[in-house]
Amino acid sequence: LDSVEGSDEAVEMRRGIWKHNLAVACAAEMIAERALGRAAGAEAFVCGLLHDLGKLALDACAPKSYARVIDRVERRRLCICDAEREVFGLDHTIAGKRLALRWGLPPAVVESIWLHHQNPESLPSTTMFGPMVRVVHLADTLVRAYRIGYSGYSEAAPVVTPARDWNLDEAQLASVVERLPERMEPFFALVGMDDDAGRALYLESISKANAELGSVNVRLAEANRRLEVRSRCFEALAHFGTSLRPADRVSDVCRAAAAGVRAMLEVDCAVAVAAVRSTRLLHVGRSDARDHSPSTSVMDIGATDSPDACVAALRGQSGRPGVHRASDALEALWTRITGAPASAPLWVLPLHGDEGDGAAVLFGADEDRVRPFRSASDEWDALATTIGLAISSSAARMAAEHLNEELLDLNRRLTAAQAELVRTRSISMIAQMAAGAAHELNNPLAVISGRAQMVRSQTEDPEIARATETIVEHAQRATDIVTELVRFAK
Repeated sequence: LDSVEGSDEAVEMRRGIWKHNLAVACAAEMIAERALGRAAGAEAFVCGLLHDLGKLALDACAPKSYARVIDRVERRRLCICDAEREVFGLDHTIAGKRLALRWGLPPAVVESIWLHHQNPESLPSTTMFGPMVRVVHLADTLVRAYRIGYSGYSEAAPVVTPARDWNLDEAQLASVVERLPERMEPFFALVGMDDDAGRALYLESISKANAELGSVNVRLAEANRRLEVRSRCFEALAHFGTSLRPADRVSDVCRAAAAGVRAMLEVDCAVAVAAVRSTRLLHVGRSDARDHSPSTSVMDIGATDSPDACVAALRGQSGRPGVHRASDALEALWTRITGAPASAPLWVLPLHGDEGDGAAVLFGADEDRVRPFRSASDEWDALATTIGLAISSSAARMAAEHLNEELLDLNRRLTAAQAELVRTRSISMIAQMAAGAAHELNNPLAVISGRAQMVRSQTEDPEIARATETIVEHAQRATDIVTELVRFAK
């Protein structure tokens, strides 16, 4: 190791691998002496010492690529086998097996290198040295559990289960670990380690365990924070869902949304606003901690200073998911709705609604109160989608109701128009009949009147003259009646 070249991190990693290999070798020797007999200890030592030969081979052949493997392991908490497969297309067990076969190493060593990460219960049936592989597997698992050296595994595998194969209890395993520094001491000088490496082994193991515990605590704290945020979002969704009724208007949905967001963030006031361009209406729902009865209202979009800017601001001009600071247009809208500027920084949660409409939840809160929720983009997105769909559904239902009302009114007017049409057509038919009758009667009456006048002018008999006079008089009366009938028809 004194002749190893490379960066400090690379040298430290290689030292860690050798410490791990040496610890596995000594642990495998002690376990094999207990489980397989004293004669098996030396063979187990060699198998344990070379079990991670593939790591050293990959690092020696491609040090820069193997540095990327280590970086992925540390950064993404990957199993080193998975990181090696991502970079090289094979892991250290395959590389070590192929190298051992090329060097002609004994089959027990080859199988220990290849299969030491396999579950002992799932070893291939063709394995010739299964007991030795299981011993190395247990030793590797035990050393990884105590964080001795560098193995490339962030998660420790259970030790008790493989130990049962050899009837080893926890006390016996602890005895193996206690004897490791003493057993490893003679070999430290052979691999170029310090003389006090054995005494420092426990301190290093404890330090790594503490560092790992600290990292776990950080991850647990972050997970708890995310779980709390997610729980708050689910509570807001539940509060929102239970507050809705089938017949709620858009402003009622806005009121429920404002109440849910206010309860989730524990802020004093929240306002949900939905602008529906088709109706030119601005639906508002407000929830205030000082007023236990949430309020709703509806105003004309045209009453705002800039209707298009208002709708664009509600849709979230930046298009960013989650919650972010409100624009000046929304600051003005908040002041118009509440009657006063926000007492704290104003935030906006754009809601996902129909294209052309805009909806958002506005609330005032300090940065510290909002910060834990700002990274929960998935939760905010779920909340925004749920509220937006409810608003769109309510708006569609209101539009359908309005359309239904208009259709009923049109049906009433159509019915009245049909009755008027029937009456008009009846009168028209009467007029046509009257006009036809008048036309047909005028001709005979003209003939009768003309003939009677001719007879009267040619006779000298007083009786015939009076008779013809009567005929002419009544023919004229009939003509007058027909004339009145024509005038009525017109």
